[in-house]
Amino acid sequence: MLAMFGTLSLGIRLAIIGGVLAAGIGTFAVWRNSIYESGQRDMQAAIARGDQKAVDGAFQMRQGLERCEATGRGWDQTTGECR
Repeated sequence: MLAMFGTLSLGIRLAIIGGVLAAGIGTFAVWRNSIYESGQRDMQAAIARGDQKAVDGAFQMRQGLERCEATGRGWDQTTGECR
């Protein structure tokens, strides 16, 4: 096979080498992009988990405010306490 490669013209040989290189670079790019997208999905999931924690915390604070107002007292925003 390599002996046959030597008999081809320079243009054909360069075209074959270029095609092999392009295929290799394309394969690498697809592989690298899949790793990048995987990282993006993981990061978005982590942000969503963090957002859910913030929502849960705000919900708990709101419940505390409602309990405070139900007892007729006022909520002090500077301290975050019922007074």
